[in-house]
Amino acid sequence: FHRIAQCPDLDFFVSPLDYGFRGMGGHTAAMIPNGTVHAHGKIYIQENDERCWHPVSRDYGAVRTEGEFRAVYRRTLADAIISGMGTWSTSMPWLVHKGARLRGEPQGMMHSSVVKDLPAAECARVVAEMAACRRVDEFALAVDRTPSAEICVLLDDESFYHQTYRKNLELPSVYELGLRTLPHLGAPAEFHVLNDFLAGRLRPFKLYVFVNTYHLDDARRAQLRRQLNRKGPHRRVALWLYAGGVLNRD
Repeated sequence: FHRIAQCPDLDFFVSPLDYGFRGMGGHTAAMIPNGTVHAHGKIYIQENDERCWHPVSRDYGAVRTEGEFRAVYRRTLADAIISGMGTWSTSMPWLVHKGARLRGEPQGMMHSSVVKDLPAAECARVVAEMAACRRVDEFALAVDRTPSAEICVLLDDESFYHQTYRKNLELPSVYELGLRTLPHLGAPAEFHVLNDFLAGRLRPFKLYVFVNTYHLDDARRAQLRRQLNRKGPHRRVALWLYAGGVLNRD
């Protein structure tokens, strides 16, 4: 991913919000390391397709009421503002009754607040909420949103070639860390890819969390030692979650 982020022909990256822990009490994380995007002078745009409160729409963090939907929408907007993301909302026709997917008129809009068969008053409140959120967005464009996190979470895209996608290690250490653990840490954190840190492209942080640094050859080990020992206004603390450098092709 760090090589793609360096491409001069790309200005932004877009993806839906992560589907794993939406809904009340959850977190709508970016699907890619947003800090890496910033480090290369680009922007990540979160595609907001939060599920509405329709009684049949029960997947991917569905909410129960219009009030819950507004709360989730505010949370997602706030995350975009403090993380320096862009955001847009998607609208996709969806047939409420699965058996009628291929015929008839769509009875609802699954990915937006415009739902034909929900109470008009509830829809009006959500439309007003979205208008208020747009005013907040426009205000945020005029303020300094330079990241201020002091915790850097490092993902190693090279180690992914040596991993599987199972629940015994990879899901808890990588996926659920970003969805469930770090959002409740109480301090902001940025996600970066390891190779940008090794190349000295990142601003200094106080704490570096090495999530999946399983594979390190001799050259990357030397780079890692050099970056962690760089002098600065404060010490650089490294937190290794599991089996750091257990693999070495050299």
